[in-house]
Amino acid sequence: MRYDKPFYFVTEAEEVYDYDTGNYTLAEPTKERAWALTMPTSDRRQEMLYGAFKQTALTLLTQTDYTTQFEFIEVEGNRFRVDNKRTFKRDVAWEVSGIQ
Repeated sequence: MRYDKPFYFVTEAEEVYDYDTGNYTLAEPTKERAWALTMPTSDRRQEMLYGAFKQTALTLLTQTDYTTQFEFIEVEGNRFRVDNKRTFKRDVAWEVSGIQ
């Protein structure tokens, strides 16, 4: 198996007060890159997880477990939320669905 697809654990930045302008500005989000084997979630698994089918459901398989705090996952510029995480002997499966 190849873990060749980059994805990012994204943490949104907090608003920071700018004393010069008197406005709040949003800093850049923090992105931590990771590598995964990416595949669409099977229809059977989607029905078990969601009770219906979703167009934007993916399964990401990583070799290591990431324990950092994050708000969402970004794959190819699209945002995904983690619906389920399963840890196996050598891999971690992240089942994610698209955020509108």
